Amino acid sequence: MAKHGFPYRAPALMPGGLLVLAALTRWRRSEARLLVALAFVPHTTLPYELVPLFLVPRGWRQMSSLVVLSHLMWWVVSRESPYPDFYYTVIEYTRASIPCLYLPCTLMILRRPNVGVVPTWLETRVATWPRWMRGAASESGAQLAA
Repeated sequence: MAKHGFPYRAPALMPGGLLVLAALTRWRRSEARLLVALAFVPHTTLPYELVPLFLVPRGWRQMSSLVVLSHLMWWVVSRESPYPDFYYTVIEYTRASIPCLYLPCTLMILRRPNVGVVPTWLETRVATWPRWMRGAASESGAQLAA
């Protein structure tokens, strides 16, 4: 088995992965913060490590779309296998996960308003931001304690 170094990659550092940063325009939403965090954490992107992305869809249409796209990702990777070693397998899963899962999750988030509950200390700090960037507190008006 050939040695290639550390096979774990942050999806955001792969081609197209930086587009996930667009989800930060919805920074008040917890799923947007989760998606960006997952994109910047080095991991194998094997299917079991991509399960947290399934917290992003809302409704059966979005969920079934993501399920179909996850099968497409598996098909794209498996049609080229077997890979010479684990390193190449991980790299191919990372390359396939960006267009098949990360970017569709980003689009799902971008279709939602920038509405959500944040701590009071953060709410006071963003009060001077432009309205389009600041977003709004949730409909219930509840704030998190400092």
